[in-house]
Amino acid sequence: MKIVEITTYYQSYIDKFYKSNPELINESYKKQLERLYYDSFGWSDFWIRAMSPMGYEMQKIILNVRPLQKAWADENQSGDLVDLNDWNAIGLRQIKKFKPDVILYDHHDATFLKAIKKDVPSVKLVISWSGSAIYKSDVWNAVDVILSCAPEAVEYFKANGHKNVFHLNHGFDPIVNERLQAGSKKIKLTFIGQLMRQKDFHIKREYILEEFVRKLDFDINIFSPNEEFISFYSDLEFFLRNCFYKSMKVLKSFGISEKALALIPKIGKAALWKEAPVAPVSPILKKYIKPGVFGLQMYQIIKNSWATLNIHADSSPRFASNMRLFEVTGVGCCLVTDWRPNIAELFEPDYEIVTYKSIGECVEKVQWLLNNPKELGKISIAGMIRCRKDHSFAERAKLLDSYIKKGLGR
Repeated sequence: MKIVEITTYYQSYIDKFYKSNPELINESYKKQLERLYYDSFGWSDFWIRAMSPMGYEMQKIILNVRPLQKAWADENQSGDLVDLNDWNAIGLRQIKKFKPDVILYDHHDATFLKAIKKDVPSVKLVISWSGSAIYKSDVWNAVDVILSCAPEAVEYFKANGHKNVFHLNHGFDPIVNERLQAGSKKIKLTFIGQLMRQKDFHIKREYILEEFVRKLDFDINIFSPNEEFISFYSDLEFFLRNCFYKSMKVLKSFGISEKALALIPKIGKAALWKEAPVAPVSPILKKYIKPGVFGLQMYQIIKNSWATLNIHADSSPRFASNMRLFEVTGVGCCLVTDWRPNIAELFEPDYEIVTYKSIGECVEKVQWLLNNPKELGKISIAGMIRCRKDHSFAERAKLLDSYIKKGLGR
């Protein structure tokens, strides 16, 4: 049976990857894809490796990696599409050529999915994926099965009339460890992740980190894509936007209508803002934030850290479900994560991982761990053993196989 995984990558990762590997831009599709897989970003080729022994033939299409897709188009006489900058059309031709039975649709473009279903008659089943933050899209009504790592999302979809919705945790592929360099622990404490200052994203995460840096007697290393917003120009833009917002608020108080204010050239749109602008980065965290890291670079930093802090997004308030649970334990780092009722189903607290229910408890446990490296080491090793035993992609593939069969009515 053939499966095609359709996805996109963070643009910040794509830019960073090709900046570090500029020679790849002119290489073949196969060579670029192999190097991307080796870098181990996101799901990489982990599903392909896990599903292959079960008899599945699987391919992955990364729609928005332009040098990669251009290489495929050039090699398959589709240069006309590149000239038109029609990347979805290139993806559609890739799918038509492969003739999959099943689509694993890790994407949110409902129009593109409609085109696939229309032009690729071999497709018998479409499976979509959702994290804890549910993307607003019509795509959910156009798929046969929805999978999510977050039980909250599973509950939401079922409550909204979707029948074939199943829980599937993230996993870890031990091949990552073969791609990392051996070395001693150099970093005391690491946090890696986004800090989006929006509802349902990372408001609580930011608050915890702010309180954390106030209480710690050493610096935490925060690696985040938000570092790109730390600049004089970003600060100036925020200052000006805030000035525009306050000015419009004052003018409204004098009875000038919002409609009239909106007509003012360049700054009038500020009259329509419902809330005051928010600085792109917390001023308290600025000095701790380093550039975002992805793929093998991220794994290497985790491996080189004594402990890694995990804080779930606001969209996952009740269940432990994110990728970091398995990425950290998988490479043998001590995971310090926010407690959730289901955490003991994944790892044994204070034996395989460390959990916290408050900022005070988190700071206390982190400081104890770093003062007791032997105990920290025991927890790190126990977590790695559990992750490899129960949370590998090979284990997850068994469940995915069962969901595919249910979806096909077998």
